[in-house]
Amino acid sequence: MAAIEALVRELDAHPQNVHGWERAVCITSGVAMVGTGLRHGGLLGSVRAAIGSVVLLRGLTGRCPAKRVIAERYDELAQIRAKLEAAASQLVALNEAGKKKSK
Repeated sequence: MAAIEALVRELDAHPQNVHGWERAVCITSGVAMVGTGLRHGGLLGSVRAAIGSVVLLRGLTGRCPAKRVIAERYDELAQIRAKLEAAASQLVALNEAGKKKSK
């Protein structure tokens, strides 16, 4: 019961980030992996079924924590890049002002 409550809290906290074809592919491949894993049996079949369950859950919920983390890091990098470009333009302006003063 606690696991379900934790899952509900996680789903409420983060918006969907898997859409369209990506979501459909996750559902289809997740179902296929669970089915082949259960049919195969054994340790490898159990691993395949477990991975398929994760992929299926990703498709059904439309949420992927790994994709969210990557997107957050990408946004941080974009902000850093914008700050670096602004600093570079300020340095160019200061350099030009220094050249004008020295003449």
